[in-house]
Order: sequence, then structure tokens, then C-alpha cells
Amino acid sequence: LPAVTQFHNELFDRLVQSLERSRVKNVVRLMYQFLLDEVNENYDVLDKVDTLITDLEKKVLSGKDGMKLEDVVKMKRRVHDMARRFWGSAKIIFVIKKGLGPVKPDIESMRLLDDVYDTYMLQLDILNSYKDMLVDIIAVHTTKASNDLNLIIKRLTSFTVILLVPTLVAGIYGMNFDNVPELHWKNGFYFALVLMAASVGIIYYLFHRRKWL
Repeated sequence: LPAVTQFHNELFDRLVQSLERSRVKNVVRLMYQFLLDEVNENYDVLDKVDTLITDLEKKVLSGKDGMKLEDVVKMKRRVHDMARRFWGSAKIIFVIKKGLGPVKPDIESMRLLDDVYDTYMLQLDILNSYKDMLVDIIAVHTTKASNDLNLIIKRLTSFTVILLVPTLVAGIYGMNFDNVPELHWKNGFYFALVLMAASVGIIYYLFHRRKWL
């Protein structure tokens, strides 16, 4: 079957070998063995996904540029696809349990299928927790980007105000009026420099105390 993945091909081969050894011909037992192997393989995949999500959390909390939002979106899509696949397998058991299919399992087979079904539900809960973790990562990333932007705006505003006062002083004393007293002082130029330097120092101190700089 070309549509069957390599994993399912290998899984089917193992099932055939197992049936040949145990001579189990029951269709429900065959399905149980198939789903049991699949559900065990799912844990390995979940472990890998957990490791990847943990790495994304570390990157977003450390503030490094290595984390990209598109990586989180891709991981979220991957988790969503896994959840659909898990639920598709669990739905097979659900249909059999409700007697909606042609297969009528006995009590022992039903017990085995219930065990696998509960495992699928547990794995779906794990995937839901992964989704929540990815949503939190996106929220933290967005909040951090917003905070960084606010910090940049604060710094630009601080430098603008710091440069505004010396520019204002220079503009006032640069006007061509004869009745500006300081223009005729012997040390008027130095007075203007001290005034501008003092204004810059005071404003810088105020912004620094507010942690804008």
C-alpha cells in the first residue's frame, strides 16, 4: 500500500510475525496489537516534542535572538496535527466500543481496547498541555517585544528632552537682540555653557532615576 508510511509498514510486519507465533486470528486482537504499538511509539514522539518546546521556552526567557516566532507557530501546527492523528486512532476504538462497526469484541478484547483508549486520551491531554505551553511562549515573546519597544521609545524620548534644553538655551542667546543682558557679559559665553551643561545633567539624572536611561 503506497499510502502507508514506513512506520506502519514496519508495524504491520511485526504484527504479522507476532500473529504467526501466537496464532491469534481475532480481528480485534490484531487491531489492539496494532494500536498498542502505535500508542507506545507516540510516547517517544511526545518526548521529542517536549524537548523542543523546553528549548523554545529557554530561548524566549533568556532573551536570545535565536528564537523565532515562526518556529513556535510551526511547532504549534505540528502538535495540532499530532492531536488529530491521535484522536483518529482513538475514534476507531470509540466506534468499536459503541458497536457501530461490523466488529463485535468480546469482554476481554473490550478491556484491552479500553486500556489503549485511555492511553490515547492521556496523550491527547499531554498535547493540550503542549498547546497551552506554546500559547504562553507566544505571549511571553509578544510581551518581551512590546517591552523592548517601550524601552527604546523611552530612551529616544529621554535623549530628545536632554537635547531640547541646550538647544533652547542656544536658540535664545542666538537671537539678534541688543537688549539681551548676558550677550554683553564678559563671561556670558561660559555662563551659557554652564547653564546648558547643568540642564543636561539635571535632566539626565531625573530620567536615570526613573530608569529610562
